[in-house]
Amino acid sequence: MIELVSLTNLRAAQALCDYLTLKGVENRLEKYSGRFSVEVGDSADYDRARAIAHEFLNTPNQKKFLEASWLVDEHPPTETSSLNSGFVFPSISRMKSQWLTYAVIYFAALVFFGARSGVTPFFYPSLSFPVRIETLGLIEVLRFITPAFLHFSVMHIVFNLLWWWQFGGSIEREQGWQRLAFIFLLTALPSNLAQAFITGPNFGGLSGVVYGLLGYLWIYKKLRPESPLFLYPQIVTFMLIWLLIGYTDILAGLIGSVANWAHSVGLLSGCLLGALFAFWDGRRASSE
Repeated sequence: MIELVSLTNLRAAQALCDYLTLKGVENRLEKYSGRFSVEVGDSADYDRARAIAHEFLNTPNQKKFLEASWLVDEHPPTETSSLNSGFVFPSISRMKSQWLTYAVIYFAALVFFGARSGVTPFFYPSLSFPVRIETLGLIEVLRFITPAFLHFSVMHIVFNLLWWWQFGGSIEREQGWQRLAFIFLLTALPSNLAQAFITGPNFGGLSGVVYGLLGYLWIYKKLRPESPLFLYPQIVTFMLIWLLIGYTDILAGLIGSVANWAHSVGLLSGCLLGALFAFWDGRRASSE
């Protein structure tokens, strides 16, 4: 096998492999020291594959590249392909590199199952949005954010944590836990405040943050397409449709009340952060 290109982002590398497969180029994806090597099997295909890779690296958001993974039935069997076939229990090394992503998952699960089992019934009243704001101490300020850890059904927590795992994990892996923590705080706070102001303090869930992460990834990638961050446009479409459906009575009849304003404000906050950080990272890269 001949190495064609080496990337830091698994999803981008897999998308290139899938497009090469569609074009009849034998290829393989291998992992070496945290990087993902796209290799071709036939030297006769190398020049054509190199031209494809060059186009992909310059304009990865072309429709033909984004749709490739949907059109290929099977991915090449590599040790990394399990990440695309479904959830696998994370290794210790991955948990260390994405510790904030998993810390939020485990804490939200602890709150949910602890409260439902009766072992820690104080979780919900302690973490819920304050009914009255008489002082502004540390505890009260934290309670503007902690409703993000409250979930009221299995479907609610599973839906939110899966998206958090995908979106948040991607950001932490590529840009670090500090960036993810900053986005978490600056999407949880305005989304919770908006929901409390419009509907009252009885709400909870990570979905405002999830929509914030979606907005961040969406706008950041549009403004900095060379970034290894990756987001399928089909996911954006699905999440926006889900957001709009939330304003109807359909979801209310199925899963109860929906924190629509938290979703909307979280999305807008994430979009703004995506634009600001794209500008910031661009200025920093140009000065180096």
